[in-house]
Amino acid sequence: MQKNQRAALYIRVSTEEQAEEGQSAPAQVETLKQYCSAYGIEIYDIYQDLGFSGKRLSDRLELARLLEDCRMGCFELVLVWKISRLSRNQSYSGRWSSNSSVQIEWVMPSIESDCPWA
Repeated sequence: MQKNQRAALYIRVSTEEQAEEGQSAPAQVETLKQYCSAYGIEIYDIYQDLGFSGKRLSDRLELARLLEDCRMGCFELVLVWKISRLSRNQSYSGRWSSNSSVQIEWVMPSIESDCPWA
């Protein structure tokens, strides 16, 4: 990972159950902000689709905004809490990243205490 990268943070919570199981939007945002702070990454913007399934991409307005900003070169990195937050269809995630110079990284909360962002 390069220093001085600008990142888009993408947050998605599809169900209330997920929100109650530690995957809430605020929990995802906080984890990603801590990661950025630990690695000197500038946050360009935070995109949040709340209450949307990972199967249907067409319903997610914030994902559409993220993709447009990606095409405009606004950032170099997309950070998500888990890759499933971006899309349930992993082949879609792979195609999107391979058609762009933007990197996609996912940050899973670590249970190890030496993790710099946990």
